[in-house]
Order: sequence, then structure tokens, then C-alpha cells
Amino acid sequence: MSAILVAGCGSRVQPSAPPAATTTSPARPCPSPHQLTMADNGQTVCVAVGDKFTVKLLDDGKGHWSAVTSDSDAVDVLLLTGSPPISGTQADFVARHKGTAKLTSTRPVCPSASPGGVTCQAMQAFTVTVTVP
Repeated sequence: MSAILVAGCGSRVQPSAPPAATTTSPARPCPSPHQLTMADNGQTVCVAVGDKFTVKLLDDGKGHWSAVTSDSDAVDVLLLTGSPPISGTQADFVARHKGTAKLTSTRPVCPSASPGGVTCQAMQAFTVTVTVP
């Protein structure tokens, strides 16, 4: 049964059609970083499955960073670049599946000793925990 509404002055107003369904894309579980640097050291970041990101550690003359590694296949390295001592260390990663990965790199704190000299063995660490929901 359809209803007709009567408005003033004798005009008829048909009922409005139901609102059209709208489609929205599902919200991403987390905003992925595009680049991680020493400023992110010690942090935990969230990366969505399939997203790619870069870790870039600059050479500031204090020592050369080792290659950045992941301790889990939830986050895999795609490409290692950089040629110490010129540009530091850079690695591209992709989040493969749900899980947690720790990305790490180290460098010596003390300069190299001259031949026969003594040097310290202290290391500086870079660590970022990546969660993939």
C-alpha cells in the first residue's frame, strides 16, 4: 500500500525513495610508515600486510651501520642498499603476514684504533619493533 502525502494548496508529495547504499573501503588497520630513521629507534610501529617501507640509517662519521635485519618472516627485507662509508645503510622491507618483527642494526661507538692502539668495543644499537595486525 503506498501512501500519498497531501501538502498545502492541494499538491501531492510522493514518499522519498530509501537512501542508496554506500560502499566504503575498510579502514586500514594502521597507518604504515614510509621511512624509518634513527629518530624511530626504540619505537614500535604498525605496518599493514602488503605495505612496504624503508629503514635508512645515515652515516654521520661515528661508525658504519651493519645491515638492517629482521628476526621474523612477518617482515621481510626486499633490498639492502648503501655503500658505507659514503651513504650509511638502507633497507627496504615488506610486511608479509600477521606477526611481530624486530628490526636491528649496530655500529661501533668508538673510532677505529691505529695499528697497535687500544679501542673500546662499545656498540650503538638501532631497534624498531614492527607489528603487523
